[in-house]
Amino acid sequence: MPHAGVAFGLADAPGAVENTFEETTLIEIALTMRAKLAAHGITTELADGSSGPELHGTNTYEGMILPLDKTAFELAGHSRSKWNTILDVRVAQAVSMTACLGKPPSTAEQWRAAVRTRLIDPDEARPGGGPVYRPFAGNLVLGLYRRFDGGVHPVVPALLGDCPLTIDELFEAGQRNTDEAPLVHSGPIGAGAWALHGEGFFTASKAANLGRILGEIDVDTSAGVLFAVPHKHALGLHPVDRRDPEWALRSMVLFIQDEIAQHVDPLLSAFVFYRAPDGEIEAVALPDPGQGSVGGTRTILSLPAPRFDAILEAAGTSGPSAG
Repeated sequence: MPHAGVAFGLADAPGAVENTFEETTLIEIALTMRAKLAAHGITTELADGSSGPELHGTNTYEGMILPLDKTAFELAGHSRSKWNTILDVRVAQAVSMTACLGKPPSTAEQWRAAVRTRLIDPDEARPGGGPVYRPFAGNLVLGLYRRFDGGVHPVVPALLGDCPLTIDELFEAGQRNTDEAPLVHSGPIGAGAWALHGEGFFTASKAANLGRILGEIDVDTSAGVLFAVPHKHALGLHPVDRRDPEWALRSMVLFIQDEIAQHVDPLLSAFVFYRAPDGEIEAVALPDPGQGSVGGTRTILSLPAPRFDAILEAAGTSGPSAG
């Protein structure tokens, strides 16, 4: 089941073609937002982001990033007569966020309320610097972010100089808040697989505390689970059957490919991950996200993964295979 995000239902929207805006319309939206922000004294420049045009803060607002994809998709569901009002709301949110950026939390309670954990690819460039982070697996790390009305911003190392909480306390509070982020859908999607979908920034990042999710659903995880986070709005998982561990692998490869095909969200990770019963996580496979099924098969790159490899060997298979 796809998440009920703003990326859907755009084909008949004004200015939209094949579920997305024409480039000229996106630029028009970006320039209008830029002018409205400038009226509030916030200087920005137009930049290319992974999901389309973005506004990047300049001068004293360097480091501020305003992706415009959600704004564009919201506008796509309304007539142009409503666009100005919607953009004013977005600008008000941005103004509020920039005010908060200049005033980091001062008390432990404020930090605990604001901080979130978020899975990110550290190799993606981020104006103003990336967040404080810890290793995860595959191409991902777990970063610290501050949540604002209408957006998030990385917690950069310089911001922690006067923070009353330790790094451990920040990650603990951040993950707790991420765990509580609302979902649009959570349930089985067929053939033993399970999926979570949400509209916010943190659905995929719930994978950093997958044990909490597994404790809330009725599945046998005695052999561990495979999971995937193709984009920030989705988390898929499939319990491993020791008799046929490749079934879960094929399931997660299909989940990744379906999510990429159905959603416009930028790719977060194409890796398939394994979570052992003790909580250890390893990347086990890397399908080509752009490759479809050819003759009913998909090539999967097997990665060194001692815990999952042991299960494959016990089942009489040597590693991830075509499915």
